[in-house]
Amino acid sequence: MINNTQYSDGVIAGMQMLYGAGFLSPGGPDEVGQLLSDFDPAGMRVLDIGCGLGGCAIMLVRDFGVAHVTGIDIEPELVARATSAVGDAGLQASVSINQVEPGSLPFDEKSFDLVVTKDVICHMPDKAAVFAEIFRTLRPGGTYLCADFFNVGAHEDIPVDAKASYDSYVEGMKAYGLSFIFEPQFAYESALASAGLTLHEFRDHTAVSADVAAQERSFLAGAGSVSIKEALGDERFHARIHASTMREKALGARGLLHGHIHAKRID
Repeated sequence: MINNTQYSDGVIAGMQMLYGAGFLSPGGPDEVGQLLSDFDPAGMRVLDIGCGLGGCAIMLVRDFGVAHVTGIDIEPELVARATSAVGDAGLQASVSINQVEPGSLPFDEKSFDLVVTKDVICHMPDKAAVFAEIFRTLRPGGTYLCADFFNVGAHEDIPVDAKASYDSYVEGMKAYGLSFIFEPQFAYESALASAGLTLHEFRDHTAVSADVAAQERSFLAGAGSVSIKEALGDERFHARIHASTMREKALGARGLLHGHIHAKRID
């Protein structure tokens, strides 16, 4: 078992059954493809922050032809599993996985052509500090691609049902063993600008993410979810169903949002 209940063995097994081998967040490999649509990373040196089980790092080399991916994560068990997956894929020369501590990134300035985060920043309390480190480690002209979940700003009007669905989702994920630090889109844009990164494009991915959540909820309610139930145990399995249902409702009501950010370091 992992000491941090964010990712117990059962959670890791169950999330891969839902999202695909090597992935711990909704959309799995399909969303990686969507995040990189209209962007060609071939030949680039890439930093994958919060690499988890290594699915995105492996995919970047295998399917997109990047020169090298450095994947980092703070969870030792995830790093060990990702390293094993890279070895199984025969990509040790093209993918390196490293455990890091929270805080400054252990890389020189201007080390990477591309930095990728998939549903990772929403777990981090100081987003401005993370973006500043991303800027520092990107080469001039380099790109940052971010898929993430956002909440609705306190100053914005939000329907009662949307707020209730969002609150239920957050509580449901806590019961499942996962916690988030959601912030609104404008907070990300402000933090990016403060770090020196220029927002090139923001794509609202909420409707697509809501469809993914609906498919997830439908799968969990069907006979095919027996293996997930066995992996999670009854209590956590039912918490997973509740959390997935609330995510679908929150996204559908737009109390929870999902988007893709394309930013650049322009010196």
